[in-house]
Amino acid sequence: KNSLVSSDFKTTALLLTLEPNSRYNEFIASITALENTLKNSENNATAKTLLKEQRAAFKAYRDELRIAEHEQITQIRQVIAKYNQNSQSRIPHQASSSQLFLGGINMIADDMIAFVRSDLATYGLATLLLCSLCLFVYYLQLRYVFLAIFICLVCVGVASWLFGLLGFEITVISSNYIALQLIITLSVVIHLINSYREFFRKKSSFSQKAIVYLALKERMSPCFFAIFTTIIGFISLVFSDIRPIISLGVMMSASITLSLIFSFWLFGSIMSLLSKKSVNTAFERYFSLTTLCAKIALNLRARKVVFAISALGLCVGLWGISKLSVENSFIGYFKENTDIYKGMELIDNKLGGTVPLDIIISFKKDKKEPRNSSLDDEFADEFASSDAAQYWFNERRMSVLKSVNEYLKNKEFIGSVSSLADLLEVGKELNEGRELDALALALIYSSLSGERRELILTPFVSIENDELHFSVRTLDSDPRLKRAEFLRTLQI
Repeated sequence: KNSLVSSDFKTTALLLTLEPNSRYNEFIASITALENTLKNSENNATAKTLLKEQRAAFKAYRDELRIAEHEQITQIRQVIAKYNQNSQSRIPHQASSSQLFLGGINMIADDMIAFVRSDLATYGLATLLLCSLCLFVYYLQLRYVFLAIFICLVCVGVASWLFGLLGFEITVISSNYIALQLIITLSVVIHLINSYREFFRKKSSFSQKAIVYLALKERMSPCFFAIFTTIIGFISLVFSDIRPIISLGVMMSASITLSLIFSFWLFGSIMSLLSKKSVNTAFERYFSLTTLCAKIALNLRARKVVFAISALGLCVGLWGISKLSVENSFIGYFKENTDIYKGMELIDNKLGGTVPLDIIISFKKDKKEPRNSSLDDEFADEFASSDAAQYWFNERRMSVLKSVNEYLKNKEFIGSVSSLADLLEVGKELNEGRELDALALALIYSSLSGERRELILTPFVSIENDELHFSVRTLDSDPRLKRAEFLRTLQI
């Protein structure tokens, strides 16, 4: 129930187990061993060289695996699409006809890579088009549009080359660096263009190079401090505990530094080669917002209104901050038409939940009474020589097991619960409805081979650590789930 088949018997699961990849595991083990070697001896040059070579070889092999997995998933999707199409054609007027959905870590990882590539192209292209349109509306001169876009492309290209050279890997979060860098670079270029246009009107008798020099000199300090403060903001992300956030902070700090340098270099070089041309001031003449803001700022009564609105906005903002809550639903990252969302929603609603949660019950060790007689010592030695682990299954621990298992199954936002209690239920049915007592459990434990103990008991029981394990899956798609509160209720 809620694992292989849904409660209403209308949904079932097919598990495809992929072949184990021994070479991949060997790479991981080798890299981990070399890293541990370097921790113990940082001056080991041989280990450093081997680690660098292993990481490069592993990355190349992982890229090959991703291509193979993508082809594999594509083939599976073709089978699913063919089946779903045939199913719909057989029952065209029945809305509840059977349908296949694809889920799993491999599919999610493959789709995430596709999403990142798509985002890099989509956001970058959309940003360029919008910026080009805005620049043309502002300046009504193509030279400034082409100049700004060219500088932005060069800055993004140099930054991307640097990240590739240093081995940075783009994630869903850090893929936004292109759009962010384009916007920040464009702001620097607009500052330079506006400064050039102002000096062109004021110093029309100056040469082109002199006007460009004045524009660069005037905007150097404001642009430097604007970029510097922005770098401080992004570099603060390095103190996060989330690696993609750290990567975004480092990448954005480096990319906007390059943007500042290349913007001044390229603007000065290109504008010095161009001839002087009268500026079009039509936008400034018809755009009256700045004039209106200036009139309000100079009017005493209007300033009081501005202060009152600002104070009200501050109060409303503080009240809004107090109402903010942090939630992190994995399924909420994706659109409803994606395979990831469809698969996770189906598993959540029909097959016991998606997000796994491990719950461990640790028993307090009983205080041992002091032994005063040689008879006690002799009995203890005899007990230790036997398989004492079988006596772990006593009434107290089994009572805790059943109580916790029943509590979890009735707990809101929990779907599937797997524990030793499920095996006890099976044992009860095999024992003609009678509960398995401590003696029966001890006999069963002692009769099991080591391999069967590993298969049946190890996932749910740790006798050495005196612990019970419960494997739970939560309903991640439930909009009412408040994860922090939910986890607090599970603390015992």
